[in-house]
Order: sequence, then C-alpha cells, then structure tokens
Amino acid sequence: MRRKRTHTREHHTSAFTLIELLVTITVIVLLISIVLPALGNARGSARAVLCLNHQRQLATTVMMYVDDFRGALPRPTIGTDVVGMSTAQQQQAVWYNAVDAYYGKATPTSASERHHEAWKHDPVWASFDEAKRANNRTIKMNDYLKGNNDNDEPPHFTYEQAIRRPTLMVLFVDGQSADVHPNASNDTHFGATPGRVALRHADGANVTFVDGHGRHVRQAIRDDLVVPGWFLPTDVRQELLWRVADQ
Repeated sequence: MRRKRTHTREHHTSAFTLIELLVTITVIVLLISIVLPALGNARGSARAVLCLNHQRQLATTVMMYVDDFRGALPRPTIGTDVVGMSTAQQQQAVWYNAVDAYYGKATPTSASERHHEAWKHDPVWASFDEAKRANNRTIKMNDYLKGNNDNDEPPHFTYEQAIRRPTLMVLFVDGQSADVHPNASNDTHFGATPGRVALRHADGANVTFVDGHGRHVRQAIRDDLVVPGWFLPTDVRQELLWRVADQ
C-alpha cells in the first residue's frame, strides 16, 4: 500500500528589518534636505523675476505719462508745503497714483482714494496683512527725480530731456517695507534714496532704469567698499546714477 506524499510549501513573509527601515528613513530625509532648498530657491527666483517684471511694467507706464505731460516724469513723493501745488495736485502727480489712469482707473486726489494693486509691488506685498498693504510700498521710485531737491520751490518735476544717461539713471528699485525693515518709519514713502533700498532678492535688489531696462544688483561683499547707507561697491556704484546733477 502506497502512501501519498504530501508536499508542504513553506511561506516566507518578507518584512523590513529594523536596519532596513532606518536606512530607508535616512534616504528619505536626505532627499527632502536636497529637494526643499531647491524648491525654496526656485520660488525665490520666481518672485525676483516677477518683481523685476512689475518694475519694467511701471517704467513703461511712466514713459506713457511722460509723453502725455510734455516730458515731465511723475513725482516720486508727496511733499509738505510744496509751493504752488495743492494736496490734491500732489496726489495726482505722485507716480503711485499717476499710473492708475493708464489702467482705466480714476487718478486719486486723496490718500483714501488710492488703488493698492499687486502690480505696483514686489510679490511679497501680497503676503502682508490687509492693514500693512495700504501702508507699505515694496517698489519705490528714485526720490531724487522730483525736480528741485533742495527745497519745495519750483520746479517740482524732472523732465526727460534733463536725463542725458537714461541707461544709468535709476527709476524704480526694491524699497524698504515690512518684510525687510519691520520697524521702519519710511515704509509709506513712495520714493527711495540709496539708504532705503531693500536687499530683498538673493542679497541684492532689482533696479529698473529710465530707459526701461532692469537688472538685479548684488550686495557688496566687502564692507570697506560700501558707501554708508548703500549696498554697492564703489565700482558698481559708479554705474548707477541717482541725481540728474551727477551725470
């Protein structure tokens, strides 16, 4: 009598050992540490590009204003006791309000009528809370392009014909605001001097010139080459003009 052989198959269940699990976790952590900074850099680069695009757009609009106002640039700021100009006229002439007419909006004659639009700002502006948005300008116009810079006497405007080197004359620049200078008292200013430039993008700032072109300018590495309140080494500073008289 033959006995039937029964074949029993052994089932082996595969599972991670503790060592394998730790290795896997280590690899995942390593990948995250590599990918996240790259994503952060990509987002930063995208913001910088969009900021520069906004500056160029503003520069183009300013040139349209110049054509319509017999060669006069809009004012970079609203002064105090400006001789011969009412408060309403100053509001209409400041660049932040003057550009609105070219986008189908009424030109404001008072602070309460201002149009706070994202295209007038660096993208970081959208991250501010609503109260800060109305009181911060992340892109600012060259404050020296306001005519008579010594006092509030006429002339109150700078004319395009006076700018002999438009490729070097600063028109718009990254300006101090709540993201880089939280306690600054000049966040509400529409104009920027060298001391109010914000190093917002990769240790530098976006600068757009009167001729409409723009570029990123890096912060100086050597402190001994930096002019107080400014961020450029001497050799680069000579390639930028702020005052008409410096041409």
